[in-house]
Amino acid sequence: MCGPALVLADPKAGFKCTPVASTFAVAESCAPQGQDEDSECPKVLRSTSAVPELLEEMNQSAEHTNKLELHASQAEVRYRQRLAHWSRLHRNLIEEHGAQSVDRARRYFEAEEALKAAAERIQNISHQISAA
Repeated sequence: MCGPALVLADPKAGFKCTPVASTFAVAESCAPQGQDEDSECPKVLRSTSAVPELLEEMNQSAEHTNKLELHASQAEVRYRQRLAHWSRLHRNLIEEHGAQSVDRARRYFEAEEALKAAAERIQNISHQISAA
């Protein structure tokens, strides 16, 4: 098995690997176990120059992830604050006007929103037809 260096070798072939000191090098010191170092063995490319670049990329990705998590947690805090605010308003309306009145008004506003959405869809379709 290879030492701490990143040397590609076929472990099934039984190669013993000696780490190479240079950044880009061809490891020629691998020989099948039981054979001399002088016998012919496959040349193995070793590259450790990509490691610092990969670490830097990982750091940048981690920073980006942290920023996104911060934005998500801030958005969640804003959502909870707004939900609490609207819940208080809803409770106050129910206390002031009664639950039945609030439910009737809600149906009216929901129907008005559906009407606005339908009108917008119709307007978009009419623009598409006139453009064609």
